[in-house]
Amino acid sequence: MALKDLHHLFLNHNTWNIRLQIPSYAQKYFNTKSVIKSTEMKRHEVEEAKLLRDEFIKEYKLMFLYIKRKGTAVGYTGQKNRDYQREWSRKENERSGGYRNSPPAGTTRFFTNACSKIKSKSKTNNLDFDLDPHYLKEIYPKDGKCPALGFVFKRGDHTGSLQESPTLDKIVPSKGYIKGNVHWVSRVANSVMSDATPDQVIQVGQYFKKVTEDLKNV
Repeated sequence: MALKDLHHLFLNHNTWNIRLQIPSYAQKYFNTKSVIKSTEMKRHEVEEAKLLRDEFIKEYKLMFLYIKRKGTAVGYTGQKNRDYQREWSRKENERSGGYRNSPPAGTTRFFTNACSKIKSKSKTNNLDFDLDPHYLKEIYPKDGKCPALGFVFKRGDHTGSLQESPTLDKIVPSKGYIKGNVHWVSRVANSVMSDATPDQVIQVGQYFKKVTEDLKNV
């Protein structure tokens, strides 16, 4: 692995951390010359750590640019910095679809979060797991649509996930979350397929269609 791939990353107690130097013009607003943040990713999870690093660096560089422009234009005081922090948080919430813990589908943070949650779920349920964020991105539908039902994926908010939200489904449940055994489908499609065989899904669908059509004729 090339050293440049690990720029801003360092290991501490077998966990990848991010270190970023703060430009001199912004240091007074942070009261420090650098920021350090743990990715919570272990040594072997370097690819996940790099994705988190890229998102972290991007956010801070946007922040530095904002401070530089505002500082040059109007000058910053402590109160203006607090006002800025609130404004920045608002913009970040908007950029992430409203909630940082629910990033827009298809973004780097979305795949990183999904991989982390699935890994934890697999460990809890003693399921095989060998996925990574890059693989989840590779198999994500290029058109952003549920392959089973054809509609565009939508993300839920803090009140609960939408039926159109993308979820990762195991094709053969007993095999766990391993490459070649997972695909992205909507939450509603996942629910329909979760406890039934393909033939049972078709049978139920045919029956449901029949009873609803019969109801229309009453």
